[in-house]
Amino acid sequence: MTLPVSGAISLNNVNVELGLAGTTSINMNQASVRTLFGVASGAISMSDGYGKSNNVVATGGTITTTGGYRIHTFTSGGTFTISSQPSGRTFDSLIVAGGGGGGDAGGGAGGVIYTAAETLSTTSYSIGVGNGGTGGYAGYSSVGTSGANSTFNGRSAIGGGYGGTISTTTGGNGGSGGGMGYIGGSVATGTSGQGYAGGSAGYTAAAGGGGATAVGADGTGSAGGNGGAGYTSSISGSSVVYGGGGGGGGVNTATTGGTGGTGGGGNGNSATSGAGASGSAG
Repeated sequence: MTLPVSGAISLNNVNVELGLAGTTSINMNQASVRTLFGVASGAISMSDGYGKSNNVVATGGTITTTGGYRIHTFTSGGTFTISSQPSGRTFDSLIVAGGGGGGDAGGGAGGVIYTAAETLSTTSYSIGVGNGGTGGYAGYSSVGTSGANSTFNGRSAIGGGYGGTISTTTGGNGGSGGGMGYIGGSVATGTSGQGYAGGSAGYTAAAGGGGATAVGADGTGSAGGNGGAGYTSSISGSSVVYGGGGGGGGVNTATTGGTGGTGGGGNGNSATSGAGASGSAG
């Protein structure tokens, strides 16, 4: 609820906005009323309460409520607008970038940034949500693309790096690095605080892409490397893992593809079984 924006405001209105019974005895000088009205000291009048709310009033994204918290989820770009908030409120946010496309190796996970207890202004914020990269053509120089960045309040989660191939052996740097496609390449790096590096390849198996909390595993003689694990968060109201790296595939004789990291990483495939699985959104 919100207090009236004009006309009379009753003590009953104030009680209800504070979550109290309408007939509770209160006075205008008590701390809860001053916080609601936004007047820390000195004279206070009912008109100071026009349009005020004891709750954050905000719009944007898909809105759900759980455990007394309101959650705004954006799966595409948009605007988060705070139109009213009581003094002292803080906000938590989780930004996840798009994952990189795989090649022979697994793509790197999109960068993950968690921020707790942040103070935000009563204004509008632009939200950017990065898409995942496209896969490359395994065994050839046509690598995939890196994922796109996601942004909020001046922070950018960096898109995951693409996975390397036999011909373009080094994966892309990114939020998490893409896996190495074949021996002789370089390890692709992740972004500090957002993700980890991809793994190294062998003669017969490509590496896994880095994840938000772990490096991608190296390719071995018989199997592609597993993708790095993602980041676990309950910001949505339930425990979800975000930012898993993709599993590496076989490049010559490896009989087993790597497993995608927890948090959406796609599985790799064997040297003879075609494309691996696509990653998921979380």
